[in-house]
Amino acid sequence: MLLGQKKEAYKTLIKERQRFWKRILIVDDNEDVTTTFKVEIEDGNNSVDVNKRIQVHTSNDPIVALSKFKPD
Repeated sequence: MLLGQKKEAYKTLIKERQRFWKRILIVDDNEDVTTTFKVEIEDGNNSVDVNKRIQVHTSNDPIVALSKFKPD
């Protein structure tokens, strides 16, 4: 396999794996709340299969959060 083909195959594999990830957005004006939830959820990722991980995004500003976080 050529180097370019290997890179493309790797990108495809990563996209397939990411497809199984769940993404959530946590928005609260209290930074402690968003940080606490994010840390707890990400700690839970360590004990599950890589295809069942949850990707956590947090924000303390709802306007910014809605403009940056796009659903799949």
